[in-house]
Amino acid sequence: MRLLKNRAFAIFITVVIVILTALFGIQRSLNRLAADVEAMFYEGVYLESEGYTQPSIDSQLQIRANGALALATVMEGYPDLADEAETLLSARRDLISAKSIRDKHSANERMQRAFTTLTAKAGTLDLTERDKEDIDRYISTFQGAQTAILGSLYNQKALFFMDDASFIAHVLRPFLFVTPPQSFV
Repeated sequence: MRLLKNRAFAIFITVVIVILTALFGIQRSLNRLAADVEAMFYEGVYLESEGYTQPSIDSQLQIRANGALALATVMEGYPDLADEAETLLSARRDLISAKSIRDKHSANERMQRAFTTLTAKAGTLDLTERDKEDIDRYISTFQGAQTAILGSLYNQKALFFMDDASFIAHVLRPFLFVTPPQSFV
């Protein structure tokens, strides 16, 4: 009981509580900032200087998944392309079921390889004129979405998410268990 009545000890406990509260607050703020940046993956990056929001990477992945489905559906009608079409559909399913941003990136890469393999093999076959036109349209859609993904500023935002944070936040970040936003790389 005497310890609690000691003025120096009371000041020490107060200082410790204030420091721990400040650290907890900084950690929560940085984690919230990281979550806000990760939300841009799904919602798009607002470009202040341009006055609009870039389409999200997630929406572009959906466009690519739809293009892959359309191509595979047309190409699976050709017996010589059935295996490649199934590989593309499998890669598409992996993309759709991916939960994390990194997993979506890996699945997108696999889907890109499967798409390229299928279109390359389809180019060696004698296809109907309509199917050739469809392939060209699907390739354009698929590649256009990838171009939009590559032009997204999301990765830049994820990499530099602490640029606006204070000096103290930068110094304390390694000790606060702050999870940075996942990059799409």
